[in-house]
Amino acid sequence: MKKAIIGFLVLGIIVSSIYLFVPEKNNFQDQNSISDSDIEKFIDERGIEPLAIEKRNGLVYILEEGSKYTLYKSKEELSSAYTGWSNSTPQALSIGMSGGDNAHVYIIINDKKLINQGDSIEVTFSDESKVTKDVNGETGFIFFHESNEAPRLTGQWSVKIFDKGGEVIYQRELS
Repeated sequence: MKKAIIGFLVLGIIVSSIYLFVPEKNNFQDQNSISDSDIEKFIDERGIEPLAIEKRNGLVYILEEGSKYTLYKSKEELSSAYTGWSNSTPQALSIGMSGGDNAHVYIIINDKKLINQGDSIEVTFSDESKVTKDVNGETGFIFFHESNEAPRLTGQWSVKIFDKGGEVIYQRELS
């Protein structure tokens, strides 16, 4: 009888501990969300000139010429991961991709003609799904596949830029 009572007490303590110390999923996400003021402060402190900023699944991606930052919160502290590259032989577009849980393609338009004449830019993933964004004189873009799966960035995929008439003014196949 004593063993049964002690067993129930221990089980009760374990269950209570789970409810007291494990936050609900929504509360955890709220605690770790990155505010616009966090982003502005990060950009100001580092002197970043962002070409694109995207929020996705509790992370923030900041694209600038020659680099990309990924911001995340760890125990309420803002942290970042940095990826840099060299553009020693400038091309019309600088294109990169990143795998993992938030697989994405990042593109910088380097050609002034494409910036001025481009109306929209489209990425077609290997499964033929497409993501399109307006150019509007912008130079940096970050594209996420709707399913958020890294394999969508494998195989053949393409980038197209269209003018206001819907004509393709730039196309590049990648693999």
